[in-house]
Amino acid sequence: MLREMTEKESGFLLLSWGIGLLIAIILTKVLDKKTTNNFKIIYSKISLGTGMILTVVLLVLYVYLWIKNGINYAKSNLVVMIILISVLVTSSFGILMIIFGTFQKAKPQRFQLKQNDYEEYSNYLAKRVKEFDYELNYELEKIKFYKKEIKRKIYFIIDVKVEELTEDVFNELYNNKIFPNIEEEFEKMKNKGNVLNVIMIISVDRITPFFYKYIESEDLDKRFYKYPVGISFGSNQIYINGEEPIGYNPCKRLKQEFETITEIKENKSSD
Repeated sequence: MLREMTEKESGFLLLSWGIGLLIAIILTKVLDKKTTNNFKIIYSKISLGTGMILTVVLLVLYVYLWIKNGINYAKSNLVVMIILISVLVTSSFGILMIIFGTFQKAKPQRFQLKQNDYEEYSNYLAKRVKEFDYELNYELEKIKFYKKEIKRKIYFIIDVKVEELTEDVFNELYNNKIFPNIEEEFEKMKNKGNVLNVIMIISVDRITPFFYKYIESEDLDKRFYKYPVGISFGSNQIYINGEEPIGYNPCKRLKQEFETITEIKENKSSD
């Protein structure tokens, strides 16, 4: 019913908001302890999605009443206030879960490797990246840099082979052989206000604890977006970073690029 709200109704709505927020807090605490990661993600997304829909409805109604009857009537309209309270309470379920919930990072995803050794895989990769407009930019012993530039952005796929990956080996590679060879392109992107995009594939013969640490290290490097991929010829598996449980992931585009180029989705391994 479109009418102005009474003082009694205003107090009741304020009380409803307080009770709704309290319920959201309690429910968040209970569900955070008793539900799975996937449930908490779905719960948060439904809450925020419903809140967004109600927000659109609220804005449309508010503008309509403002144009038709003036801003004071729009502000004090009962229906507008009910929808506003609904937006705040509904969204708070998801917001509270995101802020206070304990989301576990997904385990690395594993895919079956079709190639038998590094040479075979490296040749396959060289052929595939060429089909997606990458060109061999630079090559060291068992390190290849493939590059493409599109829409004023630069992408690198780096193919590296070591016997095993330890922290010392990684630091040597990263600081002395990898970054120095893309630093010029990084500076070029930085000066344009853009970010360099890098998919870093490290192949090993033997898996070490640091290998898993590397796979889980997807981050927004201060210098560029870096997406880690690991390949083990001992287990014939490709390891990629698990999905972030919730929120914006700037490296998602690189993950999709790697999956498309290497055609690995149909080869997913069971955990």
